[in-house]
Amino acid sequence: EMYFISPLDIHFTHDNINHKFTKFLDESTRQWKEPSLLDTARDCVSQDVPRQVEMIDVIWHEGKIYVAGTFNRRLCVWRLLCLYFPDRFGRLKVRFKQQWEKDRLFTHQKDGRTKLSTMCEGNWVEVRQTGFVGKQLATDPRWHTYSGYDCPYDPGVQWDAAHKLLGSMRAQLQR
Repeated sequence: EMYFISPLDIHFTHDNINHKFTKFLDESTRQWKEPSLLDTARDCVSQDVPRQVEMIDVIWHEGKIYVAGTFNRRLCVWRLLCLYFPDRFGRLKVRFKQQWEKDRLFTHQKDGRTKLSTMCEGNWVEVRQTGFVGKQLATDPRWHTYSGYDCPYDPGVQWDAAHKLLGSMRAQLQR
């Protein structure tokens, strides 16, 4: 069953993610693509939302909605879109997975490690070598007084390239 909820109400399972998606075969061009999260966000704003990111699977965990094991990079894109363009991207299509699937969804099949590596309850994620994405644009001032993946304060969006790209796109659309 499909629902539409705010990306800000969904929690990450990972504490950090890659700035690019895994390679996939583009059905229209028959070419292999490895888009960055920002390339994908730009495409969502300037074109239609690509099929690969239009919906994510989620699951209830400890009273909160989390991505269902994977989908962390997709959630990051949607968080950015929601923060910069809330009227257009304020709701994300999700599919709730059953509770009996949680152990499988939260476990790497290759080696049995957990996919639930977040220590901040999934409120924010580090985009490796790039920055952070939380639930608001501005950084909570207390963020800088605390260090580590268990920081309870919101980093906001600390990603210069995201601010530059999405901020300029927002300004152009407001003209």
